[in-house]
Amino acid sequence: CITLSSAFAIPPSFPMIRLKKSEPPKHAPLVSMRGGAEGAGKGEVAKAYEPEEKDQSAQAMAFFNSERIPAALITGASLGVLFAFPLKHGEGYALGFMKRLYITLCCSAFCHELVAVFASSLAIAALLQLKHNPIGKSPAQMLLRECPLYFMAVRAHFLTGVLCFAGALAIRMYTDYHVGCSRFARAMLCLLAASCCYMVSLFNTSLVHFDNLGHLWWEYLMTIIKEIGIRKPGPIGLLTICLAGFATYEIVYVLGLFALLASGLVGAKEAPLPK
Repeated sequence: CITLSSAFAIPPSFPMIRLKKSEPPKHAPLVSMRGGAEGAGKGEVAKAYEPEEKDQSAQAMAFFNSERIPAALITGASLGVLFAFPLKHGEGYALGFMKRLYITLCCSAFCHELVAVFASSLAIAALLQLKHNPIGKSPAQMLLRECPLYFMAVRAHFLTGVLCFAGALAIRMYTDYHVGCSRFARAMLCLLAASCCYMVSLFNTSLVHFDNLGHLWWEYLMTIIKEIGIRKPGPIGLLTICLAGFATYEIVYVLGLFALLASGLVGAKEAPLPK
């Protein structure tokens, strides 16, 4: 819950936070190095740095490659631990809830990172077709103008997959260690939660065209809706929406039911377990 709330927090200003687009750098003007000491003596002052418009294709491809490699590694790691906590008949409701939540987070991490890898590959293929305008003041500006869907998909799904993967590890560690030493298990759980919150905070400071991770996801979803309006969804698109909706409903139902059973608010006779 803390990690999710931090995704919508706008961090306070500190040295590595971005500058607003209308603000010049807040440091003293640099003395021009042309002419050496003579230029400095004349008090020649360098102009405030303004990025020039140039071809950003190479930097854009480098960005997608840098995101695709770690996303592929996390995809493999998520698949490796997905079946490491199997369900067993007759286990307690609390343990059953933790196992199902663990599997949900592992599968979500795998799906998010898989989408990030696939979107990166599609973006590189689209840039290689040379049907876009590569001129821009920065690679992010050019990508948001030419292929915003791929750019936001990679950024949103990559970090979300990392958070899901870390959440799954936290659940597995807590369920394994809380019996032997519950205090130590809580400490390790808080340590992982602190790391996730710090990652989200750092991610928010790196955003230039968005306020925070929540804003990025909102703009990403709005872009998907706009794409659906422009390109009418075919059978595959409609099937994707139906499957995603059905999966969300079943996950919420099962996790909610086991949470109620584990807390004792509902008895097993009142709410039979789903098969």
